[in-house]
Order: sequence, then structure tokens, then C-alpha cells
Amino acid sequence: MEGFSRRERLRSRNRIGDLFREGWRGAAATAAARALANPAGVNLVAVIAGKGLGGAVKRNRARRRLRAAYRQQKNRLPRGWDLAILAKPGFLEAEWPDVKRDVILAAERAIRGATGKNRPVRPR
Repeated sequence: MEGFSRRERLRSRNRIGDLFREGWRGAAATAAARALANPAGVNLVAVIAGKGLGGAVKRNRARRRLRAAYRQQKNRLPRGWDLAILAKPGFLEAEWPDVKRDVILAAERAIRGATGKNRPVRPR
């Protein structure tokens, strides 16, 4: 199993703000993601579980599951991205294989949107 070190964690409030303002969205059934290119050549990841999931115990459990799902599959993603991975309602009730699939799928969709592949045409 791959590690998830502190240097891979996105902790800067300014960079997380940039990610939500300028980053591309990707979503799956139980998880969502935001992606924005960074020049560092390493993926920096923030895991987010909002209050809509429940109390502190549930949010902490959701964050642990998000980190574990990302950690086990992080080699599937290209390098050089700031990522925010968010738990959606129903995340804690989902089966583990579904969680793993949705976390990586949401991140891949956000990165594809940011790179212009499969980017939807926006009306003017």
C-alpha cells in the first residue's frame, strides 16, 4: 500500500481557495473532486468532509476513508495537480469498492476537465 505523506497534503488556505475558484470539477456517486494544475510536479491533495455528513466522528471517519481510497490508487493519476476530494451525502454508507472507484473517478474527471479533454461546450 502506498503512503500519503505530509508533503503530499494541500494545506494552504490560499491554494485551496484558488482550487475552488479556478479549478475544474469532477464528480461520481459518492465523491467529488476539484483539480488545478501546479508546477511542482507532485500531486497535493486536500480531503474534505462537510458538516452535511454529520457530527465530528462521522466527518473524521469520512476523511480517513477518503485518504485511504486516494492512497491506494494515487499512482493511477497523472502528476502535477492540486486536488480537493470531497465526500458527498451517502459516502459513509457506501461499500468500500464503490468508495475507491468513486474517489479515483471523480479525480480523473476533474483532471480531464482541466486538461481540456472531454470538456463540455459552454453556451455564450
